[in-house]
Amino acid sequence: MHPRNKYYNNTPDFIKIAASYPSLKKYIKYNKYSKQSTIDFKDPRACRELTYALLWYDFQIRLEIPLDSLCPVIPGRLDYIHWIEDLINDTSKINDNNNIQNNTYFESNIGNINNSEKKVLNPQFKGIDIGTGASCIYPLLACKLHSNWKFEALELNERSYEYAKDNVERNKFENQIKVRKVKNEKENIFSLLAKKKNFNYNEVEMLHRKPNKNNKNNNINDIEILKLLLSPDYTFCMCNPPFYSSENEMEQSKELKIEEPHSICTGSKNEMLTEGGEIQFISTLIDDSIQQYKRKRKAIKKLYKLIKYTKDSNILKEQLLKKQLFKKGLTIQWYTSLIGKKSSVEPLVNYLKTKKQVKTIKTTNFKQGKTVRWGIAWTFKDLKLSSFLEKEKKKKRKK
Repeated sequence: MHPRNKYYNNTPDFIKIAASYPSLKKYIKYNKYSKQSTIDFKDPRACRELTYALLWYDFQIRLEIPLDSLCPVIPGRLDYIHWIEDLINDTSKINDNNNIQNNTYFESNIGNINNSEKKVLNPQFKGIDIGTGASCIYPLLACKLHSNWKFEALELNERSYEYAKDNVERNKFENQIKVRKVKNEKENIFSLLAKKKNFNYNEVEMLHRKPNKNNKNNNINDIEILKLLLSPDYTFCMCNPPFYSSENEMEQSKELKIEEPHSICTGSKNEMLTEGGEIQFISTLIDDSIQQYKRKRKAIKKLYKLIKYTKDSNILKEQLLKKQLFKKGLTIQWYTSLIGKKSSVEPLVNYLKTKKQVKTIKTTNFKQGKTVRWGIAWTFKDLKLSSFLEKEKKKKRKK
């Protein structure tokens, strides 16, 4: 368990929790050997009630989910969020070493945080939850931990989408979490979000009018505009994909386990099954992310030329609106996904290694009781400021 996890060396006291959440009381049992309170983890109603109680007692989150949907195990969900915090923080330290202004340290309001740690708010943290489910648990927990995070929560299933929206509204997170309906499973979700992007025309116009100190004859501040165009659209994406390709594979997986699971596994078919299983699902995410990376790189080149060589700011704004280049392509600082089977980790890492655009690959594991899950993350090579400026210099030399 992650050392910042609220439940790290801090086992929940069910009796104490039930005092604040009375509907849990009827599910509590006493272990005659350990003298501790517990529940029947094979009972889906008991598991759901415990999830409700923990969320309310520790996070003041009210949740409603159908009995046949995935019931989130809160410590496990927190581990994934804390890993993303670590990925973001690692990026910050690299940026610090490169003398780039750092504003990506995270602030955590809940958990075992050393008060001497450096914490800097970053209003630019934007995440994507792919397949948020009925609970919308990752965005809800993350936004409770971080008042400066925002989420796009994507869901394919109509019923889960409605539940997710209700859970966001119930907890008054509408300003931080936007639940979006995905029309079909074949839709490129990154392309969907690219089309929804907003572009800061006013900031571009302001920079366009601002004199360039290095070149008084050129009123365009090249570096500032490029920084604006090259910055990632989102800080991270996360995903808890369906692990299995068929019910038969799911049953075989249960039979291969050495120990019987500690708790029941709830979940509807669309949450557990997908064509080709998790390897195909995550491989498609990788392919889609590369496609959007290439599209954005191409669009930035066109945008930069348009901004650089259009002298009139009004004409520039008109052209930007007309061409909609800023909605072509999408980049994310960290792409991440959970993996349900250890056997899937190596093929996915090897697949990422074949992609020349990929800069960094990271893996981890999350262990909760008898259950182990894995995480995979990747970043792309930076859309470098220097490479764009160098090309412009070469063109000038040729002239």
